[in-house]
Amino acid sequence: MKNTFKKILKVLLYCIGFGSLNLILQFIVTIPYISLHIILYSGSQPYPEDPNTYLSAGFEEALNSTLIPVLLSAGILTFGLAWLIHVLFKRDFFERLYFNKTTVPLITAGFIIGLSLQIPVSDFIETIKKINVMPDALMKYEKIMESMITGQSFILQVVTIGILIPILEEIIYRGLIFDQLRKNIPLTPALIIQALIFGIIHLNIVQSSYAFLLGILMGLALVRSGSILLPIAIHIGMNLSGVILSEFHPSISNTMEWVLRIASYALAIVCIVFMLYKTKNKATFEA
Repeated sequence: MKNTFKKILKVLLYCIGFGSLNLILQFIVTIPYISLHIILYSGSQPYPEDPNTYLSAGFEEALNSTLIPVLLSAGILTFGLAWLIHVLFKRDFFERLYFNKTTVPLITAGFIIGLSLQIPVSDFIETIKKINVMPDALMKYEKIMESMITGQSFILQVVTIGILIPILEEIIYRGLIFDQLRKNIPLTPALIIQALIFGIIHLNIVQSSYAFLLGILMGLALVRSGSILLPIAIHIGMNLSGVILSEFHPSISNTMEWVLRIASYALAIVCIVFMLYKTKNKATFEA
């Protein structure tokens, strides 16, 4: 009984530790970035009569301006630190990540699934807004999303939010965390827990709700294909479509928006069915 408790505790500490690592590093990295930005900002702007207004505006502007560099720096540090921790404790690292071969059609289908799910997720959020559920959480969510795109370089958004962050998050959640869970508990609870951690770490109930469902989908993609490349493709497609739609949405007509909506739902269903069909005979993980 004592050994079982210690084993469960070690698994939980591993999962929570690596699940929150990127978030902790984002906070740590933010401090010097914002401090430097405020110093530079304070020297180039007139000092207002109300110092509280000045500090508040300066902090918010600094937070928005440094967001992409913070995400990029924290992402690189997370990967490096995760690797170093495994090396120091003489544990496998890359072997846990499931970088196994898969087929081009599956990768393509996964990418299209990700692209196609952005509009259904947006519709889900709009439905919540219309029925006035969790208004405060929705306001916080919209503010977070706005800060990620307002005044940011489109190219940097594509590289950081669209590509690097999905790769990093898949390495952490569908790689390290799922591997640790799968070695110690049955498959179904492992899938649910990794998705739950993935959802919780987004720190907003709106984003957490659909992140949990996406975590289940990407976990199933890993289990069915035996390769982390498939969930990476789904995640990149999802994030890239969000960046692209945010950039070009104002110029999209109502007719085109409906065409994209219908195409998104249709492609998501077709590609998910295709993915499940193509991986139906794979027994990579035992239940």
